[in-house]
Amino acid sequence: LLCIMLSGWASRRAVPARNLIEAYKGNVPFLISGGIGMEDVERIKAISHPLFAGIDINSKFETEPGVKDVEAIRRFLEKLKN
Repeated sequence: LLCIMLSGWASRRAVPARNLIEAYKGNVPFLISGGIGMEDVERIKAISHPLFAGIDINSKFETEPGVKDVEAIRRFLEKLKN
């Protein structure tokens, strides 16, 4: 599991996280996690690493702690598919 802040990819501080994905040479598929929200769809779609297996979404898709917003998740998945 790579826990990175996708939202910060444009910032200088996040460059190492982006490079981490591109430089990964392991043979184990990986997930990305860490502050992923609706605004990250295009960044996620741009990941082309052959071992990229998926994403882990959390608090940005909750109506309250531990309660997922099913409609927000549906919209997010639709944006990822298009």
